[in-house]
Amino acid sequence: MTPASKEEIYLAKLCGENWELPYPASRLEYYYAKLCGMDVPLPAEPLTRPERYLAHLCGLEVTLPEPVSRKEMYMAHACGIKTANLPQPASNSEKYWYRSIHHTEIKSGTLPLSFISNGKDLIDYRIYGGDQSTGLLIDEQYIIPIICSGKNLLKIDLESQYIHGIDITVDDGRIICNGTATKTITVSVGYMNYENNVIYQLSGCPNGGDSSSTYRLFFDNAGVVSDENGRTFNPRQDYNNARVRLNIFEGYECHNLVFTPQIEKSETVTEFEPYHSPVTIIIPAGAQPLTSDEYLDYQNQARQPKDGQSTELILPPLPTFNGTTIIDALPQIKPLNISLQYYAPFVRRLK
Repeated sequence: MTPASKEEIYLAKLCGENWELPYPASRLEYYYAKLCGMDVPLPAEPLTRPERYLAHLCGLEVTLPEPVSRKEMYMAHACGIKTANLPQPASNSEKYWYRSIHHTEIKSGTLPLSFISNGKDLIDYRIYGGDQSTGLLIDEQYIIPIICSGKNLLKIDLESQYIHGIDITVDDGRIICNGTATKTITVSVGYMNYENNVIYQLSGCPNGGDSSSTYRLFFDNAGVVSDENGRTFNPRQDYNNARVRLNIFEGYECHNLVFTPQIEKSETVTEFEPYHSPVTIIIPAGAQPLTSDEYLDYQNQARQPKDGQSTELILPPLPTFNGTTIIDALPQIKPLNISLQYYAPFVRRLK
């Protein structure tokens, strides 16, 4: 398929094809060019429906409309809006959008394994036995519990409220503050359970925050030892959880002040993602523990030996989140190797 327009050239480039990119001439083309990595300015604000979808993919905060045309259905799907009965592509541009939405990637390694997906179940996975026999014996059958979680470990328990002149709105992990503080506000944001001897990062305080006159996001210090900026921290041995609080100091005026609290296992701070509750999936392994020359094959619903007859099993799907998904197992059955195939989101490939 050869692109027949500038828009199709940009889309082909986003699908991994090697085309020389034209310089944009229209508003829509500027968005496409930006997505392709060109150093071009974007319009001050999106005016049309397609522009709003593309602006979102460029990382701008915009309200996405419900799709009303075939092309908009593809664009909305790329933005994470899952529309029912996505039509089969007819035009070249629709085919490029379809390819981008259904792009898959494969990753393998020792658990835990981290990847970025679009929230659909894994297409395929294979779980390989370790050096020692793998599985937990429950009711004469061996199982492998797999844990699917996101990267943000901070569970938000703060609720929307009005306090001392500040209107606090909690929306998908973000905390939006408006108003003028008549008194200094301290509210609990959330907590996390942590492991010892692990480095964590706390992030999400807007630029301009400090500890005396504006606002701040901080730990209760009982359970952690922080560095000077309060971000990188090591848990204390005698505690197993930490609570995060938010201050807005008396007299400070908030105008859509947005906090994006996040705690992650990392050497550095990464882009914010909302908290996702971990999901544990029980994978049946059969009447015998999984050995190093066997694997569980999701696509073929079987336990496959290196040599010999396979055994049929009912293997459940493994979920992913829209963003970072971490696949792990219980410590007593690790190390464990896995190979998986997943849908890579459109936005992921733009970074």
